[in-house]
Amino acid sequence: MNKKIILGFKGEHRFLSNFWEVKIYLEGETEPYLSVENAYQASKTTDLKLRELIKKYSPGEAKTLGKNMIIRHDWNDELRIKTMRELLLQKFDSRDAELVQKLLYTGDSKLIEENNWGDTFFGVCDGKGTNHLGKLLMDVRSALSSEKNVIHNFLVNKIRPKTIAEYLNISERTLYRKKQAYDLLHITPHISN
Repeated sequence: MNKKIILGFKGEHRFLSNFWEVKIYLEGETEPYLSVENAYQASKTTDLKLRELIKKYSPGEAKTLGKNMIIRHDWNDELRIKTMRELLLQKFDSRDAELVQKLLYTGDSKLIEENNWGDTFFGVCDGKGTNHLGKLLMDVRSALSSEKNVIHNFLVNKIRPKTIAEYLNISERTLYRKKQAYDLLHITPHISN
């Protein structure tokens, strides 16, 4: 059986792009960034004034600035991947049920960040690249799917919401938000106390 492949994050799959507008916060900051791209570029520096400037830019402008700024001394491949994973987990958390739904609806499709701008670290260009962004998105999708199944199974078995929240190490409020996101998929039973 052939697995579906999603090549490039455009058209109906544009929501997978780091340029998709969604509020993203970096640790310790109270004002959001416009997109994962903005927050990722800001993560490359410890200069707070530069970070504030990046908040005001479009994702494309932030990316251009990120290519031309002095990068923090500890910025390596491991930190790049860790940072991107954290930003994607935030992008696809239950604050935006529609995004969660869209990601889960990609099913088990292989996600490939195909591009023509030469990014072979997070993507694939001319058939070459490590596709770290695609792999991270698939990891996030897998985690969301597992969480959805845990919540569903607990609720079907009439486990108290407080117990479910404790098991998932989240607040009951977050549990209700997540449940609402999964309700859009028509698979989660009603929570009652």
